[in-house]
Amino acid sequence: MSQNTDVEAKIVDAIYRGACDPAELTRAIELIASLFNSPAVVLGEIDHLHPELRFAIGSGFMDDQAFVRYGRYAQVDPMPRAFAALAAGTVTTSNRIVPESKHRSIFVNEYLLPLGAAGPWMSSAFEQRPVRGA
Repeated sequence: MSQNTDVEAKIVDAIYRGACDPAELTRAIELIASLFNSPAVVLGEIDHLHPELRFAIGSGFMDDQAFVRYGRYAQVDPMPRAFAALAAGTVTTSNRIVPESKHRSIFVNEYLLPLGAAGPWMSSAFEQRPVRGA
């Protein structure tokens, strides 16, 4: 069994266990971050019409304090509207659907950059590795 297959199995196991234990969901996203060598991962659901209403757990620089601060910036976050415009079932990353003109905005400059989110909004891991099950 390859190392990635083992990590992927641990991720699936942690997600299933997360149905009863929120700590397991946190473990799952930490494993996802390690698998893709990502500085942050968020597992959640956002109401695209009301982005301030959301369920989210983060790791890396997207920790609990980042979510507390998010409420002040939710209305200027371009991602909920960009994701809402996609066809149902579409899998993508933020750097593919947000126009270059939005990469330097109040949301990026005042919310993301102070958190340590430099460079592309999402890891380029999806461009380097196939996404299975998508």
